[in-house]
Order: sequence, then C-alpha cells, then structure tokens
Amino acid sequence: MRTLSRFVLGLSLVTLGSLVVTDAAWAKKSSTVTYKEIENTGISQFDEVFGKAKAIQDSLATQETTLTTARTNANTALGVAADGDLGDAIAALSNAAGGKLGMEMKGTAPHLTVASGADATVTKGAEGVNGLIDAGTSTVATVTALVPQVTELVTACKEFPATLKTLGLDATTLLKATPIVAKDVAAVGQTPGRITAITDAVTAIYTDVTDAFKK
Repeated sequence: MRTLSRFVLGLSLVTLGSLVVTDAAWAKKSSTVTYKEIENTGISQFDEVFGKAKAIQDSLATQETTLTTARTNANTALGVAADGDLGDAIAALSNAAGGKLGMEMKGTAPHLTVASGADATVTKGAEGVNGLIDAGTSTVATVTALVPQVTELVTACKEFPATLKTLGLDATTLLKATPIVAKDVAAVGQTPGRITAITDAVTAIYTDVTDAFKK
C-alpha cells in the first residue's frame, strides 16, 4: 500500500539466474490512501456512534497490517524483495521447479502444491505463498463481516453536522466541535471504500497466483 519504483530482482532458485522485474502492477493495486482518524467530539450522543466506528477502523488497520506482513513473508520465502512482483516470482519459481510446483483451488482461493522430491527452496516458496493466501482469505472473512455494521454507522452519522447546530451548545463549544464532527463523519464515510480496498487487494493476490501459471 505504497508507491513503488522499478528495481532489479536477483533471484537464485535451483538453476534460475536473475530477472529484471517491474513492480508497476503491485503499485497500481496498492496505491497510498490516507484515512482520517476518528476522535472524540465531547458530545456523548455522537461519540457513542463514532466510538463504534473507531473500533472498526482499528480492526481494519490490524487486518491491513496482517496482510502486508504476510505478503512480505511470502516474498521473503520466494527470495525476492518485499515490494517485488508476486506473480513474476511465482512464475520464476514454477519454471525453476521442473514441473514439481502446481496449483489447485480450495474453494475460491488458489493454493500451491509441491510434488515429492522438489527442491527445498520450492517448498519454502510455496509455503510462503500459501501463508499469504490463507491470511488473505481470513482477512476477507473478517472485513466483510463488518459491512452491515458499517452501513448502519454511515447512515447514523450522516446528519450529525446538521444536528450539531440544534443542540444549543455555546459558541465556543460549537466552534470547537464543528470541524471534529465533520472530520469524523468523513472518516466513517471512508470505511466502506477501505473494506473494498482490502478485499480488492486479496483478489489481486489470488489473481497473481493463478496468472503466474499462465506465463
């Protein structure tokens, strides 16, 4: 989830030499987005809603970190840079495996399979990729379960800026609360897109894996 540059990838897998890999594909899938953080407004009827949204924000951040860590671990297992192109690395591993690396679908998720007698490097790479896929599958299940609650929260806080003006607050309190409420409402409004970004990232991982066997 960052902007990446071109780099030279040195990869030693069995008889494999080196490859030059452009990471533009992953850059497109992981463009940087700044998510607004929810903070207390000091208005209890608002903070009850925003508190629930903040808990969801924290959960999504945890899932994003889990997914990023799993991808880094997969790339390490494949012997490539943390921001390396996953699909190209798997394709290179497959070519180097001499027919001992395959793929099968488990439900909607692809998994790598390793035949008996495969080089240890092939087994290590496959285990790393499968760990990433499992993390992605778990992440999708976690974040999609939040969708109904997120939808309710987005609806619940939509009118808060207008409601704020009807609470009879003194001018100083109103002046202080107005920008915070507006920011918090915008932050809650980002949540559906954030969930979509996470599920899209996992879908992109699945696609990288399956497409690697078409190269």
